[in-house]
Amino acid sequence: RTRISRPPPAWPPFFAGTSFLNRTEATNVEKIVTRFLQHGVNPGQIGVITPYEGQRAHVVSVMARSGTLRQDLYTDIEVSSVDAFQGREKDIIILSCVRSNEQQSLGFLGDPRRLNVALTRARYGLVILGNPRVLSRQPLWNALLVHFREAGCLVEGALSNLKPSMVQLSKPKKTFDRSSFGVGALTTNRYQPPER
Repeated sequence: RTRISRPPPAWPPFFAGTSFLNRTEATNVEKIVTRFLQHGVNPGQIGVITPYEGQRAHVVSVMARSGTLRQDLYTDIEVSSVDAFQGREKDIIILSCVRSNEQQSLGFLGDPRRLNVALTRARYGLVILGNPRVLSRQPLWNALLVHFREAGCLVEGALSNLKPSMVQLSKPKKTFDRSSFGVGALTTNRYQPPER
């Protein structure tokens, strides 16, 4: 039985030089990658996206150290930053959001353009690892998480026995919007694309 857990919000992500990393998410990425590989998914079909170089390096290290299958399977999986994946796709994308401490901002994933890139790289399947309580503080993430919950896709627990998440989503923080590009009125509403 494989347990997928997220770190408690009181545990901050670690720093790797000037970058963030989240050890629990990196371990869970390896478990999910292993499960896909065990079910016959080709390593070239899987991509791992994370907004931080520290997390990218740590995910690669965890897969090399802890992966239970042949090592060449793990080395053939692309692990890159959001920006490096721009314009490209994989059949399956695993997005490691990293940030888990409720006092911290979302950093790169608070930017709607980078979030758009991260969420649209998967052709067939997207797995998001993150702390929904922290992510839901940003209006766009809140709307996504509400949608995921309504669709039965917001889950937690053991990988072999995922259950609907009972986590209480945070109320979105007030942000300046014009789709969060820095111009506009103060809002707490869910993201609405600008009219054309």
